[in-house]
Amino acid sequence: MAFLSFISQQRRHKTVRASNASQSFFWDAWASSTGALSKAPVLLAVVIGVSVFAPSTALGAEKPSCPFEPAPSRTIVTFQNYTLVASRGPTQETQPVTLPAGRYTISYYSYDGYEGREKTDPNTQNKEQWNMLLIDSSGKTITTFGPTPDLKDGVPFAEQKGVFVNDVLVNQDIAKVMVQHVLHPADPQKNPNSVSVGCVVFDRVSTDLPRCPLTEGVVVKFPSVWLRSDLGADKARTASVKADLEAGKYEVRVVAFDNHSDKPNQVQPREQIAAIVAVNGKEVARTPATPDIPDDGNIASGSWTITIPNNTNEVWAQHAAYPDTTSPNSVVPICAAFKKLPEPKQPSCTL
Repeated sequence: MAFLSFISQQRRHKTVRASNASQSFFWDAWASSTGALSKAPVLLAVVIGVSVFAPSTALGAEKPSCPFEPAPSRTIVTFQNYTLVASRGPTQETQPVTLPAGRYTISYYSYDGYEGREKTDPNTQNKEQWNMLLIDSSGKTITTFGPTPDLKDGVPFAEQKGVFVNDVLVNQDIAKVMVQHVLHPADPQKNPNSVSVGCVVFDRVSTDLPRCPLTEGVVVKFPSVWLRSDLGADKARTASVKADLEAGKYEVRVVAFDNHSDKPNQVQPREQIAAIVAVNGKEVARTPATPDIPDDGNIASGSWTITIPNNTNEVWAQHAAYPDTTSPNSVVPICAAFKKLPEPKQPSCTL
C-alpha cells in the first residue's frame, strides 16, 4: 500500500495538548495587563525548512505537509529531512529560525506511516515521541518542551496535531529549533519507535505592558524587554534612550514590572533595576535599585534624589542584581522620570 493511500484513508487530525515535562524557569507565563506601553512588532508568517528525503529513512514518495496554514504573526518551522528512529538514528534534527523574544503559543504536528505499520506490536512501539529544544545564537539550549504523545498503533498511518503550551514568554531571541527523539541517543538494542516531525509552529501573542504612570519632569520610557540577572551583560540592560539632562540635582522615580498573577509560587528575590544616566555611552550617575517586586504584586518603584555632575544625553535601565546566577530575576523596566530640583539661592550681603 502506498504511503499516499495511508494518508487519504487515515488523515483525520486530532488535537491534543502535549505535556510540558521539562519547562524550565527560563519561561514565564505572562497574562495581559491593562494599557499598553508599546506593542511588539507584528511578525509575518515565515516557513523554514526544506523537504529533502534521506534514502535510508524516507517513508515514501511524498510526506504529509504541515497542517498549519501561514498567517500573520506566525512562524512555521518544518522538519521533513528525516524520520527519527531510536534504534539506528537519526534521533534529532535542527533547523535555523529567527524568533525574537516575546510571547508565543507553540504547536506541533507529528506523524508516522509505512506499509505494514498496522501489524506492529504496540508494546514495542510505545515511544513514538519527541521533544523540542530551543537554542540561542551561542548554541546554548534555553529550554525543552515535550514529549509529544505516543502515536496510535494498529493503523497504517497515525498523526497528532497539538499544542505544547499556550501564551508563554520567550525572553531570549531563538536561533535554532531542535527536535529530538524521546529515546535519544540511538541504540541498536532499542525498538525503532519511528516518528516524523512535520512542523513546529510559533504564534506570536500581542504584548501589552502597563502604562507608564509618571508624568512630571523628563520621562524616559524604556524599551519593552525582559532583563535577567543570570545571563550575559547584554541581557541585563536595555538599549539607550535619548534624554538630555542638565547637570544638577534631580528627584528620580523608576518603575519596574513583572506579572506575578499567574506565578504565585515563583521565587525570584531580586527583580530590581536601576536607571543609568550617561554621556555617549559613558556612565556619569545611577539611581539605587528599585525594591524587589512583591510576590502578590506586579509593580515596584523607587524614588530618590541624585546629583548629575555633567550634562548628559542618554539613559538606560540596568538589572540591579547582575551577575546573580542563582535566579533569572526576570523584570521589565517600564520608565523613569527626572524632575530637576531648584538650585539653592546664594546668600547676598544686605549691608
